Amino acid sequence: MYILLKAFWERVFNGFALLGTTIKVDQLLLTSSSYAVASVLIAFGAIIGRVGPKELLIVSIIQMVGYAFNETLVLESIGAFDAGGSMTIHAFGAYFGLTISLVIGKKIAPVTKPEADYNSNIFAMIGTLFLWLFWPSFNFGVFATTQFEQNQIVTNTLLSLVGSCLSTFTCSAIFGHKFEMEDILNATLAGGVAIGSSTALLYYPGVALVIGIIAGAISTLGFKFLASILQKKIGLNDTCGVHNLHGIPGALGGFISAIIVASYNTGYDPNIASKYGPANIFASVHGTFLHQGGLQIAGTVTSIALGIVFGLIAGVTINFFYN
Repeated sequence: MYILLKAFWERVFNGFALLGTTIKVDQLLLTSSSYAVASVLIAFGAIIGRVGPKELLIVSIIQMVGYAFNETLVLESIGAFDAGGSMTIHAFGAYFGLTISLVIGKKIAPVTKPEADYNSNIFAMIGTLFLWLFWPSFNFGVFATTQFEQNQIVTNTLLSLVGSCLSTFTCSAIFGHKFEMEDILNATLAGGVAIGSSTALLYYPGVALVIGIIAGAISTLGFKFLASILQKKIGLNDTCGVHNLHGIPGALGGFISAIIVASYNTGYDPNIASKYGPANIFASVHGTFLHQGGLQIAGTVTSIALGIVFGLIAGVTINFFYN
């Protein structure tokens, strides 16, 4: 679906006559398709255990339409940078799934989440370790056009992940009086989500570490306090905590990228494009760095808004077909 829909929306925005009717299927397109699947899995985390195969099919179809549309709009029409998908993958997928959960909340009762045991935690930790180790390649390292850019992505992503680990363990011990497995299995990855939009834009490693520390702390506090508050106040059931791992860190990553890009106008390093040549990502900045910062904010807000819109459509559709 992504291969067809991505080609369709590109032709809607850029003209069918210009791009023609042939779709070039290559490694990059298949990799992008995998990222689209990741966004669907993020949304699934908000409603897992509450819907069946029929509902999941509806969710997947509607989300893929929205995902391809949002990605094309944000990256090509608006012109935002989102190397690791903080906006287009994480924020869109999370708020899409959360909106569905909220819409179906009254009609489909939440399923009681079973208590995790030792064996389930061990298997979950294995999954977390795989995600942690391979997150640099997930942050679009395959799309880097130069070795320098690829180095930036890998270095910044790993440092941000380290930062989120530091703050997760610290906050988990302080507020829970011990290391909580839910925090360790989730919030340690928040740094990888939050650094996504700025991982190819950032040239000071210390900043990447700080971004991870902030993301890990916010994610841990979200698991400990925010999730229960939202469930009690508005009836939001978030089975796997995607709001705290993907939603908030994804939105945070988009806004942080705006600050980083805009800071090039205020002495961060205004000559960065000339230093690293036209192959560098800053060679395609739209107008001034401040203007590009505004586009980063626009891309983040658009992704969240469209996630909610398409989530409403999917939720209402599920309620209509639910027996």
